Amino acid sequence: MKTYILLFSLLVASSLYGCSQAAPKCGDDKTKGVVIKIAMDKAKESIKDSTSMNEGRVISDVQWEKEWPKISPEVSFTLDNIVTKEFKKDIGTYVCAADLNYSFRKIKRKIPITYSSELSADKSHHFIVEVRW
Repeated sequence: MKTYILLFSLLVASSLYGCSQAAPKCGDDKTKGVVIKIAMDKAKESIKDSTSMNEGRVISDVQWEKEWPKISPEVSFTLDNIVTKEFKKDIGTYVCAADLNYSFRKIKRKIPITYSSELSADKSHHFIVEVRW
């Protein structure tokens, strides 16, 4: 199985995390939202590639941006069984595990993933979520 490592940086309002020495926790809505956004972006690429192969045509990025809004409501993700595997207090990083539930048309999958939530190097209002599956 391939491992995908995706990084996504999210600007978080200073009122929420401005003074924090730790990133958002594993089950925090912001963290879960970023994990699901990463999964949705990966699904968008994967479905485009699959559609191109099945239809025997190359779909340009411009065409796909027009087609995706019709398809995207059929794609859903949820996170279940979220566990904090480790908290690295010295750097304020959470190491997490969860089941990523994926649904697209008749396809349903449960994918075990790990992810981490950490502050950016300058401990600013950004945090980074790295997902492995």
